[in-house]
Order: sequence, then C-alpha cells, then structure tokens
Amino acid sequence: MKKIFCALVIMAGLAGCTNGNDSPTYPRGSDSYEPHPTNPTYTFEESDEYKQIAQNKSITGMYIRNADQVADYIDYRLNEWDTFNPGVGKNISKIDIANAALYLTNDELDASAIKSYFDGKTTLFHMAVYVVNNLLNRCFDTGVDSAKCFVEWRDKNQSAFDTIANEINNNTSILTADDIILNTADNDKLTFLMDDDGVIIGVKMTDSNDENPVKFDNWVAHNANPNFATLQQFTYSSYGRNLGLKYSDFGDYVIETTKYDELNDKLTKTNEKGVFAGGHTSKMIDEKNIELPTNSVQFEGQSTMLVTSDRGDTPEQKLFHGGTTLDVYKDGTVNFNANFNGWYDVHAQKKLGENNVKFKFDNYTGDVYSQNFQFESEQDRTAYADGTLDIKYYGPNPENGIPTEAAGFANVDQGAGGIKMDMAFGVKR
Repeated sequence: MKKIFCALVIMAGLAGCTNGNDSPTYPRGSDSYEPHPTNPTYTFEESDEYKQIAQNKSITGMYIRNADQVADYIDYRLNEWDTFNPGVGKNISKIDIANAALYLTNDELDASAIKSYFDGKTTLFHMAVYVVNNLLNRCFDTGVDSAKCFVEWRDKNQSAFDTIANEINNNTSILTADDIILNTADNDKLTFLMDDDGVIIGVKMTDSNDENPVKFDNWVAHNANPNFATLQQFTYSSYGRNLGLKYSDFGDYVIETTKYDELNDKLTKTNEKGVFAGGHTSKMIDEKNIELPTNSVQFEGQSTMLVTSDRGDTPEQKLFHGGTTLDVYKDGTVNFNANFNGWYDVHAQKKLGENNVKFKFDNYTGDVYSQNFQFESEQDRTAYADGTLDIKYYGPNPENGIPTEAAGFANVDQGAGGIKMDMAFGVKR
C-alpha cells in the first residue's frame, strides 16, 4: 500500500515521500488518509488585498509595493499553513519569508547552494518552499532531503515553476513610490502623493531645485486670497503602463487652471500641457556601467510629443504619438528613431554618456499647406536641428548593468519664431 501511495505522490510531481515515518505536520482523516495542503484556489489579483495595488496600476505600470502589501501576498500564498503546520514559524516575519521565496525563484540554484543559504534556518526554508508550492510541504517530512526534494520538483515541473517564480518576483519586493522621480521636459519634478494604505492620490510638482512645491492632493490644488481664487486640476496620462514598463514611466499631463477674479467678477480657464519621463531611482543604471548581453540590444516602445510653433500670432501646440526604437551597441553607439503620423519622423545617433545630438527630421506627413509646424531649413522634405537626447536606463538588478527598459526625452528649441519639440519616450527589450 505504501508503494502505491508513493507512486501517486511521484505522479503528482512531488519528489519526496515519507519513507514510512509518521509526520507530525499532517492530521489524519478518519480513514487514516493523510490529507495535504492545497495552493490558493483563486489568484492574488482576485483578492481584496490586491485592490490597493490595482488602483496604483490604473495610474502607472511601475512596480509599487510597501511592506504591508508584500506581507498580504505572503499571507495569500501561505494557504492552510496553520492547519498543517500549527504553531510553526509564528515569529518569522513575512518580509523574511518573501525574501527567501524570492531567492528560490533562481532556477540555477542546486541543492547544495540552497542548503548552504538556509543553514540553521530550516523553518524559514520550509515556509519559503511552501510559498512556492503548498504541496511541497511533504518535502519537510521526517527523513526527506528537503533541498533535493525542492530541486527535483522544480526541474521536473519547469513550466509550473516559471509561472509561480514570475508571480513571486512581481509581488515580493518592497519598492515604494518614494523611490520614484519623474521629470518634465522643462525639468520640473513630479513625485507621487500616497495615502496611509499605499495608494496614489495625486502628485507634488516642484521646480528643478526641488522648491516651490504645488501639491495636487486628489489631483487638485487650491489657492485663495482676498481677490482671487484658483483651482488647478492635474491629469496624468501614462503610456508606460500600456507598454508594460515596470521600473519607469513616461507620458503627458495637463494642468487645467480655473481662476476667479472677485473684484471684476471674471472667470478664466487655461491649460498647461507637458510631457514627463522617469522612474525608480534604485533601478536606474548609470550609462557608463551598462553591460550588453549581446553585441547589440534593440528596445521598442512609444513616444508622446508636444510640438510648439512660435510662427503665428500666438504660440500653437500639437500633441503627437508614435512608435519608437532604440538600438544600443557594445561600442557605445546609440541609434534613436521615432515615427509620427502627422509630423516628421525623428532620428538621432549618439554615444553613451552624451546628450547633445543633431536630429534628422524626414518623411513629413503633416499639413503641407501650413508652414507653422515645418522647419524653415527643410530641403527635400528633410531637416536637421541641434538638440538633446537624454536617456535613462532601468533594470531589475542594476548592479549587473543589464537594462531591460529605458525612458527619456528628446528636445529641440529653436527659440523665438521657431519650433520647439518636447518628446518623452519609453522602450523595453
């Protein structure tokens, strides 16, 4: 009978059997059958605890988790732990378990490395393995080589392991909004305002010196004096969210200002448009430290661009969106291309660490009957202009120098009577 039971366990993908010893962690049913714990029957995204995370993800795709949110995920994965392991691990913090489970997501670890890492921390190892797969609780029955049991299951069930490893990687790192800095094309700074539950409730805008703050609490700012009352509403539009950027973001914003002049009983409304880009400072990779896994790496993504023409009676603005590619080579060469329907395609080449570039503009698809948004120096539908290309690179492990995404700005300003281009972009491998 024991042979049949062990065979069933192996068929289920479990690498360890009890070798006949009773385990104190398994309550027996009335028929002496030893039940086992089960993994959660619903996804974490379906849980009540995920609602706060979902609210943030509706604003930006950047990874944001505080300690309480990471602990909520660990509680979710420790499904039935107390039933099958009563009183075990009560004093081990959820964050320690999260870090241990995150360590186990490395599929290159062998049993020897795992044993060494968890030496003297058997209960922590037990709980981390349980987070990966509740069924692996049996790997800690008496007489079982727990590390070998885990590795054998992992290697025999690579697809299932990859799925849960990806989920653990997406839910167990503490990375808060305090780590995020976004800049505008005019070099103002945007930081998120958070409530006590870790939910984004607005932004704070400061100048380049981090001074003159305006807090858009619940996305609104108020100002009043005896003669004037001002109401400003901030609209944040992320394009990195739909692109799938995890550590950076880019997009455009609008500040709608309503001012009431009480003395003259006059109401005026104005709109200020701009673009932004930035990300997690702890995930940013200095350009001089970038390491490429191959001779060249291509990033693909999108751009949002505000073009201002100073050619008419008053400045005129248009917003464009387009596709973007970024090619980075081992010799430090960077090729940038952005394509826009209704304006020019934009091209530039630079070296890592450089910001000043000469942009090439071609394939104009805008209104040929209006000169306002065309370069005066254009020849054969092609123009050139000096500007800056500022790119920030990001990755999950900045210490290894390998970027997985990038965000930044492309800017041209011809001054009075000319064209001003403010482009924000985001790309990923």
